[in-house]
Amino acid sequence: MSDSGNPEVQGTKSTPGSAVGLSPGLSQMAQVNRLADTIGDFMEYWGFKSIHGRIWTHLFIANRPLTGQELTRRLVVSKALVSISLKELLGYKVIILDRSNGRKVYRVNPDTAEVILEVLKNREYVLLSKIETEFKNLRELQGFQPDARLDVQQIQALGVMVSSARDALKNFISSNNVPINLVDFFNFRT
Repeated sequence: MSDSGNPEVQGTKSTPGSAVGLSPGLSQMAQVNRLADTIGDFMEYWGFKSIHGRIWTHLFIANRPLTGQELTRRLVVSKALVSISLKELLGYKVIILDRSNGRKVYRVNPDTAEVILEVLKNREYVLLSKIETEFKNLRELQGFQPDARLDVQQIQALGVMVSSARDALKNFISSNNVPINLVDFFNFRT
């Protein structure tokens, strides 16, 4: 969807790596969208979708919870993309769904520890479990007789590394406790 028809966001660019700097003539909302695009690029680097970061930015700096329709207008994207992305962000507990005057509104989850634990549980732990499964599949393959191109000791070391990482992450998640200094670092709202 083109942003040229929306004067609120004219001048925004959605291309990763676009020039950074003050652009004379941009409206405040256009500059907010440039910021949201950049935060989206950053979150994409960490395994989320760019749209997740863009939505999160608008919700974080808004003076009140926003509807999906408001996010669609502000971001100049399709209703379907916003809807799917909101469901994904709700799944990670990054945002919270409320109701206001009978309408669904969204806001950023202020409990940073909950967000971190939920992402670790539903993304990183799942990925480590998949790695562990594939490692076990390798070991069970034909009685695990590696050919000359593989180092048996390194394969065993990899197995220990994968199991240790999964166990450490599982223990961290089950402790339900994110170190207070990490939470304080990410709790920007007062």
